[in-house]
Amino acid sequence: MFTPSRAAAAAGATVLLVAGATFAVGAGAGKAQASTTVSANRCTNDVASGVLLDETSHALFAAWDDHDAAAAADIYTSDAHMIALDGTYLVGQSAIESYFAAGFAGPLAGTTLIGKPLSMRCLTNTQVSVDGLGAILQPGQTYTDPAQAPVGERFAVSWVGEYQNGCWYFYEFQATFQQS
Repeated sequence: MFTPSRAAAAAGATVLLVAGATFAVGAGAGKAQASTTVSANRCTNDVASGVLLDETSHALFAAWDDHDAAAAADIYTSDAHMIALDGTYLVGQSAIESYFAAGFAGPLAGTTLIGKPLSMRCLTNTQVSVDGLGAILQPGQTYTDPAQAPVGERFAVSWVGEYQNGCWYFYEFQATFQQS
């Protein structure tokens, strides 16, 4: 399942996210036709404008909150590697989707996900490293910042994003519960 911005990108549009709003620009974008100049360095441009976080992290939050394993796996590259919070090592979208499906049907049922970035570094023109803090909220919990979650419920996350076919995807993803 594509988010609206991913669907526009798949149709050949350039996708811009500004302050949480999605704008599709160019071929395949329907009425929202405009011209844009894209920096020669995709990573620096997208990190500075917040596109990377809106396009990738927020897609994961939405998929998690909808308990949609296919949508969660869709934001990983086909050859992605993931080390889940329980230490499970997964390779590829199919394995990642199966993992999320089992979790959403079991221990993750009814949960929501929150997170925030701590640092971002461009590795190449099309790859970025992101470190962040996250928390899985149980039904009834209302934390808005993962730092508010108790130790053992919040986690550190580190991931590499890769720009492919007009969108940012998770290429490497690892999360670890914080113990102190």
